[in-house]
Amino acid sequence: MQSADTRKKHLFPVRFLIVVSLFIADDCTFSCLNIMLPRAGKEFLVRIRFSWRPFFQGRYLLVTNIMSGGVMLSLGDILQQTREKHRDPGKIRDWSRTARMFAVGCSMGPLLHYWYIWLDKVYAGKALKTLVKKVVVDQLVASPTLGVWYFLGMDLMEGRSLSEGWAEFRGKFWEFYKTAVFGPLLR
Repeated sequence: MQSADTRKKHLFPVRFLIVVSLFIADDCTFSCLNIMLPRAGKEFLVRIRFSWRPFFQGRYLLVTNIMSGGVMLSLGDILQQTREKHRDPGKIRDWSRTARMFAVGCSMGPLLHYWYIWLDKVYAGKALKTLVKKVVVDQLVASPTLGVWYFLGMDLMEGRSLSEGWAEFRGKFWEFYKTAVFGPLLR
């Protein structure tokens, strides 16, 4: 049985992500901040609440997409390594692996940026039929392409050859593809 302090430590990242998600999604969620953040944290978030908007518009959008790709892959790796560390307490965190994830994620940013711009031009509109077409094309074209990009990029940065990366991709493709296709549907 875990102590209350241990449970609180494990819940902090979850609470933080929930608060940040609510904060970005809706400006009316400041009442939630009273519960989960100390006063200084709340005051900081209130001061910066509108400063993030330029990063999601215009000329900063490409930089935002590049950085968000790297941050998401590296955060995913940190979470995975934390999970691995709980299963095997003697395991040491591999920060170089996290850095490689960040680099691969950043390299995917421009591809995804221009892919979604093209996809929005070809399939303009927000009707359900149009959205379904976008998702199907995205899953049929972008998912396998990004899978190749990820496996080849990671293997090259780990010192392996392109043929080894291609072999790893072929071996893990169906599991990767099932996760890419059905993961968003399950959420």
